[in-house]
Amino acid sequence: MRVSYTALALVYAAGALCLISLGLIVSSRLRTEELADGILNLISWPMLLLSGVWFSMEGTSAAARFLSRLSPLTHLVDAARRVMIDGAGVTEVIRRCCF
Repeated sequence: MRVSYTALALVYAAGALCLISLGLIVSSRLRTEELADGILNLISWPMLLLSGVWFSMEGTSAAARFLSRLSPLTHLVDAARRVMIDGAGVTEVIRRCCF
């Protein structure tokens, strides 16, 4: 594993902030905790399935790949893999994700 632990920590911190903000947005708009839990499950399970955590998205349809690119977890997984496997730094990850 070729990794810069600082770059990996920054990637994980950015991903955690993004997913926490998604949870806070959902929970701030709803009245009950049970409804918020249900909505967050409806959001998180498709996000996990389409992010490439469990299986590659290369063999899927174009629509599934498009939906996976909308997920913040997909970008977090791609960035973490790029840092751990390719040894990319923070600037390469930002350049790849944003531009």
